[in-house]
Amino acid sequence: MDAIRRIVQEIIFMCRVQNVTVSDTLGAFVARAVVLENAEAFPLDKELDENDVQELIRLSTEKLLEKNSPSAETVKMQVGFDVARVQETEELERARSKREQREAVLVNEISNAKLKVGNDTEALTSLYRKIFNFLVVRAGIESGADRPAEREIAAALESVFPRIGLKAFTALSHDDKAAQLMELSNIVLGIRLFNRHIGKGGAGITDLPTTTAELSSKLMNQTSEELVSVEELCSQYSEVIAQKYRRGGDEAPVRLQHELTNRRQYANYLKQLDGAFKQASSHTEQLTRLLLTEMESLKDLVGSRTSVPKEQVYPRFDSLAKLWQSFDEELSLLKARKATLAALKEYKDTYTPSLRPEDLVGLRSRVQVMGDVEAGEPLLPPDDGAAAAVAQVDARADNNEAQVLSGEELREAHQSRIELEGFCPVTIVQRDGLLLPASTVFLARYKGLVYGFVDEPSLNAFVEQPAKYVQAVLNAAKRAPELIHMLRLQALLRLGEPGPGPTLLPTPYPFSRLSSSTCSGCR
Repeated sequence: MDAIRRIVQEIIFMCRVQNVTVSDTLGAFVARAVVLENAEAFPLDKELDENDVQELIRLSTEKLLEKNSPSAETVKMQVGFDVARVQETEELERARSKREQREAVLVNEISNAKLKVGNDTEALTSLYRKIFNFLVVRAGIESGADRPAEREIAAALESVFPRIGLKAFTALSHDDKAAQLMELSNIVLGIRLFNRHIGKGGAGITDLPTTTAELSSKLMNQTSEELVSVEELCSQYSEVIAQKYRRGGDEAPVRLQHELTNRRQYANYLKQLDGAFKQASSHTEQLTRLLLTEMESLKDLVGSRTSVPKEQVYPRFDSLAKLWQSFDEELSLLKARKATLAALKEYKDTYTPSLRPEDLVGLRSRVQVMGDVEAGEPLLPPDDGAAAAVAQVDARADNNEAQVLSGEELREAHQSRIELEGFCPVTIVQRDGLLLPASTVFLARYKGLVYGFVDEPSLNAFVEQPAKYVQAVLNAAKRAPELIHMLRLQALLRLGEPGPGPTLLPTPYPFSRLSSSTCSGCR
C-alpha cells in the first residue's frame, strides 16, 4: 500500500508542476484505468519493476494533463461528483456530531450536579440555570443573542418543569435524566411553535417550512430546466453522429462521441439531483400538511380554556417539535446537496465543443425517439468489420443463450432495470463506445439480466453471441475508462460495487502485484 501511495503522490506532484491540481482519488482512479487499458504492459501476474512504475506514472500524468479532452473531463467529473457526494454525507455527519457533543457536555453537567443535605438553594438554582442553558442550546440560540426567545424558553420551562421538581429529578439515573431533558426540550419547543402559530410568541424561530419549500423549489427548477437543455443537446449529438455514419467516410466521429458521453454523464448526475430535489419538495409538502393538521388539532384541544391536562397536551407539543426537527433535517440535506450541485456545475463547460450549428441543419429527429424504428430497419448502417471483430473476442464459453423478449415478458421487462444504464451494447461495441439509448421494443434477457437495443439488427447480433458482446463491452470500457462508471461496470472490472454513492474511491486491485521494492524514485 505504501508503494501505491507513492505512485499516486508522484502523479499528483507531476501534475502540480504543470499547475494542474489533482486529488488523491482522481490520481488513483486514473492510474487504475491506465493499468486496465494497458494490460499487456502491466500484467497482473507480474511484479512491476521500477521501469514499469515510471511508465505508469508517465502515462497517468499524460492522461490527466490532456487539454480540451472530453474523455479526461468526463473522468474528472465522475470522480469529482463522487467525492462531492461523500463530502455531502460527511458534512451532515460532522454537523450532527458537533451538535450532539455540545449537548452531551451540558447533559453530563446537569446529570453530575450534586445537592447538599437539606435545602441547597444555591445548587438548585445553578442546576436550573444549567437546564435553561441546555434548552437554549437545543433551540439553536447563542446565549444572550436573543433575549425575547430566551424569555419565552424560561416561561415555558417554568410552566412545564417548575423548580419544585428538581430534587426528584436529581434522584434519577443518568440515562433517565438525559431522556427527560430531551423530552423537556421538545415540549418547550412545541409550546413556542404553538404560540407562534396563534400569534402569541415564537420569537427567534425561523420559518423552516417556508425556507425549506423555497429552497427545494429553487433547486428543482434549476436542475429541471438545465436537464431539459442537456438532454436536447444529447439528442442533437446523437442525430449528427448517426448522420455521419449514414453518409459514410473514412473516420468515425470519435470526438463527437466523446463529447456525447460527457454530456450524458452530466445529464445523468443532473437527473439524480433533480430526483432528490423533487423528493425533498414532496416530503416538505407532506410535513407541512402534517404540521398544519397537528396545529389545528391542538388549537381545537386548547380552545379558550386556561388549562388542559398535561397528559393530553404534552404529547402534542412533542409531536410538533419532532415535525419541526424533520424540517430542519430536510433543510440541512438540501443545503448539502446544493453544494453538490455547485460542484457538478464546475464540469459544465470544461472543453470546447466541436458540434457546429451547421451540423444541426436538416436533422431528422428520430434517433432519440424510442420505438420509432420499424422492425428490421437498422438505426445505423451495418459495420461488417466491427461485427467480424466481435467474433474474435476472447470470451469465456458458457451454455447460456440470450432470449428475445416479447408479449407479456416484454411488458414485464419494462419494469426491470436495463443493463448498461439502458444503452445498447451493440452500438457501444461496434461504434467505439457510442452511447445510444435502447428502444423499449427490442429487449433480450441473458443470464437473468435484461439488455436493450436500438434496433432489431442489433438485437439479433447480440442474441447470436451474447457472451462475446458482453466481454466486448468490458474491453471497450478498458479502452475508455469513463465508460466504467457510466455503464456501472465497476464490479465486473473489480473496481468496487456498482450502485449509488461513491464508487471511484481508490482500491489496491490494479497494483496487487506491485513489488514492495519498487518506486524508489517516488518522493
